[in-house]
Amino acid sequence: MRSWNRLYLTLILLFSLPAHADKDISGSFSTAKRWAEKHIYHDKRLSFYCGCSYTANKDVDQTSCGYTPRKPFTSTGKENTRDNRIEWEHVLPASLMGNHLACWGADRGKFSQCVKSDGKLYSGRKCCQRVNDVFRKAHNDLVNLVPAIGEVNGDRFNHRYGIVPGEPRKYGQCDFEFEDNVAEPAASIRGDIARMQIYMLETYGPELGFYV
Repeated sequence: MRSWNRLYLTLILLFSLPAHADKDISGSFSTAKRWAEKHIYHDKRLSFYCGCSYTANKDVDQTSCGYTPRKPFTSTGKENTRDNRIEWEHVLPASLMGNHLACWGADRGKFSQCVKSDGKLYSGRKCCQRVNDVFRKAHNDLVNLVPAIGEVNGDRFNHRYGIVPGEPRKYGQCDFEFEDNVAEPAASIRGDIARMQIYMLETYGPELGFYV
């Protein structure tokens, strides 16, 4: 059985950081990702959903886990590079935490920080990161970030976790399925997912007004 429980290691790390470090990490998504790479997953480079090995440059070794790309080429015929690289996945989707906030929807233009110099609006996610301190901290919380193959990350999108009848495998030996807006992860990581979601709900749910 794969040993995942990175949540506990992450929590220990966070509580042992200097007082200013938490503020620095949560200040930007890029900083949070760098911390995850260098301080949490640097010695255990396995993708969360598929258990694939990856390098320090975030290149995926597909043979290490029997991964087969679902869509090796894009609609324009180009190679789909997302099936060979690691991205950072929000286990609890950012949209669930923020799509009900004013900074996410059509009214985000009321926030000056969300209007670009050319008059266009930033996305709801980026707007909320700019104007809502609690959302920004939740969005960049290391407990909720895991390394995932880009293709799987994209297919998971913001679908809720659940059971997919028949478990149609779309990525070779990778035990991850999605169908009809439901994503089913491997049984070995469901406990980690549940603990991450409970942590996020208890830490940010009351202030942001979301539930799992």
